[in-house]
Amino acid sequence: METSAYYALSTVAQAMAGAMGFLVAIVLFGLQGVDRQLRYFADDLVVGRINDTDQTDPPSLANKIYGALVAGRFSELLGLLDTPDATEHLARMTRERRHHLATFRSLVAHRRKIVRVLGFSLVATSLCVLYCEGLIGLVPLLQCARLPVVIGGAYLLSVVCVVAFLWLAWLASSSGGSNTVVKSRA
Repeated sequence: METSAYYALSTVAQAMAGAMGFLVAIVLFGLQGVDRQLRYFADDLVVGRINDTDQTDPPSLANKIYGALVAGRFSELLGLLDTPDATEHLARMTRERRHHLATFRSLVAHRRKIVRVLGFSLVATSLCVLYCEGLIGLVPLLQCARLPVVIGGAYLLSVVCVVAFLWLAWLASSSGGSNTVVKSRA
């Protein structure tokens, strides 16, 4: 019974760690695509804001907008684009640019959700691995009647991890509300 407990706990820990490593690679690739879309729409919105305004933005605001764009801080950029003169600016926006702003907002929210679920998945996987590895040393001390409960706990944690992995994979593969194909600018 002890031998099967060792194998079960070590297998669960290795499988969850390996799956998380593979999934992180896929999610980072998906985030690069989301970031590429965000950069495309952000460039269009910032250039459009500069071209659409009769007066230039105050230098400090223009510097903040440009700094957020260059650094890829899209949430901050969205906040800067939604300044008090946004209603006036929105009224002068073309229909296409309004659509780009809506898509940009949905992509920023989608990216935040992916990062949150990635964080949850990392925590769940770490807890599962620590639980399994911590109990491997305690297997000889546990009575045979408690081993199924211990192994059941490991399997329950692994199910939570798999559900989080599936959710994360679905989020990373979905478009986040953007059906617009972004062409790279050469």
